[in-house]
Amino acid sequence: MNIYPIQISFITLAQPVINNFKMKDIILLTLFIFMAIPGNFTFEIACVLPTAVVGPCKKTIPSWSYDKKTGSCKFFNYGGCEGNSNRFKSLLDCKTKCKPGPFTHPRMA
Repeated sequence: MNIYPIQISFITLAQPVINNFKMKDIILLTLFIFMAIPGNFTFEIACVLPTAVVGPCKKTIPSWSYDKKTGSCKFFNYGGCEGNSNRFKSLLDCKTKCKPGPFTHPRMA
């Protein structure tokens, strides 16, 4: 599974009201604060995919899936084919990769 860094982008508004010097200060201050916060600045893509997708096959493979709505890992039996990558072999693996916390992954509504 791939881990992708969270990217921060700043959009400069083309409005005459915004002073470029002030905008530069705001951007620098934001970057300084962001860099000073300890934490994991990556997230696992699998953690935001649909939860517990069994697939059409009939196997019974004990698996864990991260539920982004509850912020916890849920047990389910994977069917053995298709599904998605929000499937982990153990509860520990699910918690390690999808543990909610500062900047671990984006919260989904």
